[in-house]
Amino acid sequence: MAMVQLLLGNIGVAGGGMNALRGHSNIQGLTDVGLLSAQIPGYLTLPKDDETTFEEYMQTRQYKPLRPGQTSYWQNYRKFIVSFQKAIYGDEARAGQRLGL
Repeated sequence: MAMVQLLLGNIGVAGGGMNALRGHSNIQGLTDVGLLSAQIPGYLTLPKDDETTFEEYMQTRQYKPLRPGQTSYWQNYRKFIVSFQKAIYGDEARAGQRLGL
């Protein structure tokens, strides 16, 4: 594929080149490029139809420790989704706005 992209002149061009899917193309690779229908990049899930506010969305996704002092990568889920929203919507991503995924 790299040779084909070189022949087409896509290497070194902004937005060109290869976007290789690693592993099984329907698992890891699709998640990396945001092509899964129920997830957005970073393994974040899309809101359900009845989750129209940010707090409703976070209710089932926020990390809840089982023991005092327990930590987890996913305790940062709120930070991850806020960062994603700001990256997509810029200044329009403000507290109190409807969840716009």
